[in-house]
Amino acid sequence: MNDQIQTPEEKKPAEQKAPGYPLYCDLTKHSLLLLFTVIWYYVWIYRTTSYLNRAGEYRDAKKKLLLCFFVPFYAVYWAYRSAQRVTELEGTNDKEFPKACIWLSIFIPIVTPILMQDRINRIIEQTEPEAKNSESSRRLIEHTRSLAECAVLIALATVLSLIKIPIGHLGGSVTLLSALPLVIICYRRGVKWGFASAFIYSLIHIIVRVSTVAVLFVPDKSGLQWYGALLSILLDYIVAFTVIGTASFFRRIKVPGVALGVGAGVGLTLRYVSHFLSGIILYSAWATWYFDAAEEDSFASQGGVAAKIGEWVLNTFKTPSGLGAFYSAFYNGLFMIPEIILTVAGAVAVSFIPFVVNKNKKV
Repeated sequence: MNDQIQTPEEKKPAEQKAPGYPLYCDLTKHSLLLLFTVIWYYVWIYRTTSYLNRAGEYRDAKKKLLLCFFVPFYAVYWAYRSAQRVTELEGTNDKEFPKACIWLSIFIPIVTPILMQDRINRIIEQTEPEAKNSESSRRLIEHTRSLAECAVLIALATVLSLIKIPIGHLGGSVTLLSALPLVIICYRRGVKWGFASAFIYSLIHIIVRVSTVAVLFVPDKSGLQWYGALLSILLDYIVAFTVIGTASFFRRIKVPGVALGVGAGVGLTLRYVSHFLSGIILYSAWATWYFDAAEEDSFASQGGVAAKIGEWVLNTFKTPSGLGAFYSAFYNGLFMIPEIILTVAGAVAVSFIPFVVNKNKKV
């Protein structure tokens, strides 16, 4: 009987002898399958569980698949334990990656399998001479890895932009460090990837705020003609967010906290400048109304400090150009100055996370 029945422990060596390369998966293909199909995620769990049996005690892939499918939040635990096995196969003592997988699995589930597959791919590359020695393969893998990493961080920036605190009187708001993922891309991937990612994020931001953008083309509400609306989209969205890519110019600074902090400060200050120019060119006619306490729904009509500020501004700036410039600086500063301060602080804080600032180590 003992010769005919295999226990899980006896099956484990057979699992370890299975070739690892078939588990290798192009990250672009992997990301698209995760995004547009449901079944691929569970196929990936089954395959990954089997592959990771070469590290630690044997786990039945079928049982783990069923538990992930039917038991709420079991996939979070599975991701944590699997991430531990991945770091064991890497030969590293990376305790942060499994912890990060817990939070990502809860809040942004699609990110965890992408990051884990990326690490598994690198493990497989080390055991495959062809993949390791081929220069074209290395470039393709690095390009794919950069693409996947930027896609994940752009998605994170988009999610964070939806978490915001309204500030100001006409719709300005401070977000939950939405620009920080773009700054991280600039630091880790350089000028080309930094500007490209910032530009793509600007387009996504337009799509996300399509209802607001549409109002720009309604003259009765925005006060703009079609060409003014296009200029507003250019300055307040495309240019304003693309210039965050300038954070990549400071990635060569040796101290990560300084590089990230200065990059974030400069990138978001240039965004502020773009909004400022938009305000001067397109919206300065609103300045008198904005600071006049007698006008309905104006900033100064809120009374208290706002009324005093409005009175001081109208008494100080007598020319339309001066009043328009102050109005643009004041209105945009209400949300941009806190945004700059918070993002710089966040950039300095993430500089203490090794897998973020180590450019040779992929997130």
